[in-house]
Amino acid sequence: MLSGDKTKEGLHGSYYSELYNYRYVAENYALPDYIGFCGYRKYFAFLDDISEDKIKRLVDSHGCITGELADFKSMSAYENYAYNHNREDMELMKAVIIDLYPQFYPAFMNFLFQNKMYTCNMFIMKKEDFQIMMKFIFSILDEFTRRLGPANIENHVVDAFRRGLLRLGTVKHQSRIGGYIGERLVSAYIMKNFPDAYIGGLKITGNRIR
Repeated sequence: MLSGDKTKEGLHGSYYSELYNYRYVAENYALPDYIGFCGYRKYFAFLDDISEDKIKRLVDSHGCITGELADFKSMSAYENYAYNHNREDMELMKAVIIDLYPQFYPAFMNFLFQNKMYTCNMFIMKKEDFQIMMKFIFSILDEFTRRLGPANIENHVVDAFRRGLLRLGTVKHQSRIGGYIGERLVSAYIMKNFPDAYIGGLKITGNRIR
């Protein structure tokens, strides 16, 4: 498995967070039959005492292994995004999905108005499924970014703070729009296409480096 650490390659390296690395791997590496990603300081809890063969059997049985399923309690996934980020960006994402993949829109809306989400963009799946997912996810994210205006991301975030649409974090933190939107998109995709996904849980190691 490969780490999902952030890159330093300008806007798209930070803007898309670890998903930038995932796409690079999908497009530039000769992939193994099974591929998985852990996150920055995070890894699947069961990796401490499981064999590679068992991992393959779990993927064969469930289609996908994912990280933790976060429970927002009384808050929907949409409300959670609107509280932590800019709700207008989520509205733009919904418009992009309607235009590009109207057949996926009901599943995305179902995800937004429930109170659970797979977190951290952590998963293990078969190579072919990973490649299909990356093409699908980035066809949406790239169009979303095009409409948002990739040359003006920082100005967009500053304006959202000024208008009271953003209340948390810093401009640098909130400029990772593609990563935050992408995490919700990946979660909705897995829920739709791998309804029996195995939830592997996660462990966090070390102290966060800022």
